[in-house]
Amino acid sequence: MRKWWAWEFGESIRKNTDHARAQRGREYAQNGAVKKIEINPGKISAEVLGTTMYKVTIYGSTIPIDEKEKIINIIHQKGYLSSIISSEIPKELKKDLEKENIHLIPQKLGFNCTCPDYKRPCKHIYAVQKVLNDMMSYDPFILFKFLGIEKEHIILGNQENELLKEYHQPKISVKDFQKKYTFSYREFSSVEPWNQFKENSETIRKIYHVIMNNAEKKLIDI
Repeated sequence: MRKWWAWEFGESIRKNTDHARAQRGREYAQNGAVKKIEINPGKISAEVLGTTMYKVTIYGSTIPIDEKEKIINIIHQKGYLSSIISSEIPKELKKDLEKENIHLIPQKLGFNCTCPDYKRPCKHIYAVQKVLNDMMSYDPFILFKFLGIEKEHIILGNQENELLKEYHQPKISVKDFQKKYTFSYREFSSVEPWNQFKENSETIRKIYHVIMNNAEKKLIDI
């Protein structure tokens, strides 16, 4: 199901693509010609199989640090986090950010392709936009990642800076923690529990270590 933020994200590509190239781009997307898409802050890299493999790049500006903090604060203060985790960005978030002169949807995207077509956007760029639309509709955190806001930062909210700062400091390992402390009411697993979360494993790993580190500090205080 197409979502509004994903549709608006690709609008500049769609409106600048002629009918013939758009039609071929849709066919490429439907036939699985888009072989790889990598999302990074301010840059989307993709590979599309045409006559040969072509590399597509879509790029735009990331959000400044002060605006990131405002976005995260509004998400938590207005109670939007549960909706975002459930794959829905409330339109109210966009309106709230516009009042702060912050654009949730990039106002301008650049794009390039290694194909010999003289026209941009070409069918390969359009195909990537089409697949990206589906991906972003399913996972709105892709939009935030492109803007330069990581998933764990949004989830942790106002505690982000403090908790992630603790995470990057030297800390006791899970095994050493277990050797140092014993609990009659619970056994801590020696495995790495975050691995079961697949695409969310990195976020869970960071939160898990923050919790373990804080637990050790509290026990030392006792």
